[in-house]
Amino acid sequence: YNSLTDAGAAAFAAGNWPRLERIAFRGDAIGEAGARALAASTTMPALRWIKFEDMATPKKPLAPLKKRGVVLEM
Repeated sequence: YNSLTDAGAAAFAAGNWPRLERIAFRGDAIGEAGARALAASTTMPALRWIKFEDMATPKKPLAPLKKRGVVLEM
């Protein structure tokens, strides 16, 4: 599990993760800015699953990920 905040989500989304398929985040919270950064990332083409455990996460900004077929577990 990785801790995540808005700044962390933006930094993570900006990284180059071409083979990343699954990631889980626990605790903390991300707001709309962090969720939008994750959803807009183009550096995770293999991503298929994200788990947000025990954290407040806005769902609407993550909709583009669902549209791409990424499973969101909250």
